[in-house]
Formats: sequence, C-alpha cells, structure tokens
Amino acid sequence: MWRCPKCGARFVTRNMPHSCGRFSLDDHFIGKAPTVRAAFDRLRQIVERCGAVEMIPQKTRIVFLARMRFAAAMPRRNWLEGHLNLARRVDDVRFFKVVRYGANTYTHSFRAPDASFFDAPFAALVRESYIRGCQKHHRLERGST
Repeated sequence: MWRCPKCGARFVTRNMPHSCGRFSLDDHFIGKAPTVRAAFDRLRQIVERCGAVEMIPQKTRIVFLARMRFAAAMPRRNWLEGHLNLARRVDDVRFFKVVRYGANTYTHSFRAPDASFFDAPFAALVRESYIRGCQKHHRLERGST
C-alpha cells in the first residue's frame, strides 16, 4: 500500500490521482436535507458492518476503502448519490447507471432519497462490493470462500 505524503490517503499503487487534501465529513452535508444525512448514516452503518474499512471525505465525494476503494457517496441537496463497484453486472431498478471498466469491474450508480433505500438486498450488494474492495473477489469468482 502507498500513502500520499501530503494528505495521508492510502492507495493500492503509487501516485494514484486523488483530491489531495483534508476534507470534513460534515461539510458535505451543509445545505442538504436531513434525510440525506440519515441515508448516508444508514449506508455507512451497512459498510462498517462488513469489516475493516476506512471512510475518506474527499473534495467531491466520500469514499469507502478496504484495500481498494469499493464504494462512494456524494450528498446532493435532496438525495444521496453513490456507487458500488462489483465484479458482475446487477440489473436492479435502484441503479440508474452501470458502467463496465475492464474485464470484471462494474460500477453501479444509485440515488437514495432516504435511509429506507438501503434494505437487506442492497446491504448484500454492499457486502459483495466490500469483498471486492478487499481484493477477495477472485476467490468468489472461482467458487471458494
């Protein structure tokens, strides 16, 4: 793991592009509806139940990092926008966009109007994304745990 000497952010490889600086979590929620913060807090709770994770407020988003970044949230005025990185495409109406990167990375973008968006099936996808972030997904693809 490489750590940026200026801001302390961790990355899998050296000199990864990032918004170098120290940013406040609370600043992301200034001027946002209370339901947006509640949605974020619920997502954060689900993520943190997965295991060891680092939450990093950046300039334009809040990322969740295991070994790699696996999820992000961008608070908007009336909803929480975000994405999960998965090794497969998931067809679910909650994802307004799915983009494939490389052979087996799919970024699934969502917009959560409130905390109820994050139900048990969504939590299972967060767990899958977390495993990918730990770089344990290769074992899942081969069928072992």
